[in-house]
Amino acid sequence: AAGQIALIAIERKRAEESARAAQMRFQGILGIAQDGIISVDSHQRIVLFNQGAEKIFGYTQAEMMGSLLELLLPQRFSAAHEKHVVDFARSPDVARMMGQRREVSGRRRDGGEFPAEASISKLDLGGELVLTVILRDITERKRAEQRLMAQHTVTQMLAEAATLEEVTPKILQAVCECLVWDLGELWRIDRAAGVLRCVEVWHKEFVEAPEFVATTHDMTFLPGIGLPGRVWSSREPAYIPDVVQDSNFPRAPIAAREGLHAAFAFPILLGSEVVGVMDFFSREIRQPDQDLLDMMATIGSQIGQF
Repeated sequence: AAGQIALIAIERKRAEESARAAQMRFQGILGIAQDGIISVDSHQRIVLFNQGAEKIFGYTQAEMMGSLLELLLPQRFSAAHEKHVVDFARSPDVARMMGQRREVSGRRRDGGEFPAEASISKLDLGGELVLTVILRDITERKRAEQRLMAQHTVTQMLAEAATLEEVTPKILQAVCECLVWDLGELWRIDRAAGVLRCVEVWHKEFVEAPEFVATTHDMTFLPGIGLPGRVWSSREPAYIPDVVQDSNFPRAPIAAREGLHAAFAFPILLGSEVVGVMDFFSREIRQPDQDLLDMMATIGSQIGQF
């Protein structure tokens, strides 16, 4: 009997050691996975935050353990997120939902938002519900899709339009909406006066910049002056991460008051001759994007040919 008890104890110990080893291997795999893997308990507190999640969100595992999942979501989605979590936990169709990838928005440590694909699953551990989210940052994929859409849309508009005046507002709107910018302008060269004049402004409905728009319509730019002027003189696209901090942006005080920051512009070219300039503005500070400038230079040539 004593021998049997000893054998049972040995087998139990081996099973426990095997389980611990399996758990360590599992944790190791989760730790080095490229996708972000986050587990939360029934109180929405984070109990697992792997290296992939650290890279995506900019927080360390030590900072996030025990924190609320809401910290990683844009604030406007917090209420909807809480409802989705409750619905998911109670849903009779949870088995069907598990593993499906859905597009969501995340919030990085610096406050920047990004698109992600997420799949969610649940595990009942002795009556404790644990939800695990696997996230993949799809910023680059979405950006490529948006740019292809912008190129296709502008090309189609030019093919169907009769005049530049007719199609200009549509182009400004298409670029803002496809590429997620807030305000766009078209400047045409007044050859007699030797200046650039703004002939069209388009902005999203929720963008309130009346002083900036009114001033833009009243202003003219010489070559090299302001964002339109520097593009006119260089014949090259230009990018400003924050116009408020730019020493060659005369509208900077107004932009600061009305919350406009990043900007880019490109020439409308007919051969090597600049016939106009388009520029676009965002309410966010954004770092330079050479691929965007290259693409918009091509669009500028298309408009110039039109």
